[in-house]
Amino acid sequence: MMPRTFKTIIEYLLESGKIASDSRGTICWIHDPEMVRKYAMREDLRFQ
Repeated sequence: MMPRTFKTIIEYLLESGKIASDSRGTICWIHDPEMVRKYAMREDLRFQ
């Protein structure tokens, strides 16, 4: 994989909230599809 492609993928995942990075550069997967579905079903959280 080209370095620019890798950087683009990492930037997308960071911006979309699927991964997080600490001050040392360690990356952790934080996206939880089940939790997203749970909150998506809540009427009080819907945009009007």
